[in-house]
Amino acid sequence: MKYFILLSFFVLNLLASTFQINDNFSEDSLKKNMLYLIEEDSKKITPQEIIQSNQLAQVNKTNLGLIFDKQIWTISTLKNNTKETKTIYFYNPRPAIDFIDAYIFKNNTLIQSHFLGDSREIENREVFSRFSTFKITLQSDEELTLVSKISNPHGRIDIEWIVMSEDRFYKFITKDLILWGIIFSGILFVLIYQWFFYNALKNSYFIQYAIFSATIFIYLLFYNGFGYLIFGSSSL
Repeated sequence: MKYFILLSFFVLNLLASTFQINDNFSEDSLKKNMLYLIEEDSKKITPQEIIQSNQLAQVNKTNLGLIFDKQIWTISTLKNNTKETKTIYFYNPRPAIDFIDAYIFKNNTLIQSHFLGDSREIENREVFSRFSTFKITLQSDEELTLVSKISNPHGRIDIEWIVMSEDRFYKFITKDLILWGIIFSGILFVLIYQWFFYNALKNSYFIQYAIFSATIFIYLLFYNGFGYLIFGSSSL
């Protein structure tokens, strides 16, 4: 068994290189460093079995489309090549995925687990974000393995992880909130504007425009994950 695990790690390193975190690291994607496996209906796979699996394939694209009845497993290895402790943030770029599990291994031992996705309670998230997000801390020269399981019975699946430094992540989140705040404010302004003109002119066209604006507002609110942040998983 020991030799099988060592062989599995050797094969893993051949197929996907280790993601290197250097002194000037800011942001990158794990796509080039990921392997994946589509779980068959008849099998129930554990994270440990993914580490040992010889059926993993290189990731060519992260947007896998509509896969309603299967779970997608991914695995990648990261190493902190600096002399400092680094806190790294991971987020999946597609909001509104139902279930995302992330397991962190060190020397084949599970040290962290995160259960994300919009079908889980928002209170259980370590990082408050419209994206499925978690963070890990790597000591100098430390190497960790990330295994993730993703399923989305109600929409498209994206298996990508974007990796960011702590400073870069909070700048990104701040800009994202400002941008969407401007967009939602603009739609609300148009909605109020149309309602005002309807009351003034009694023209039904303004009601139609208002309904159209409200529909766009609600769609963007939930499609982009803000509905989950505001109302929680019970609203989806």
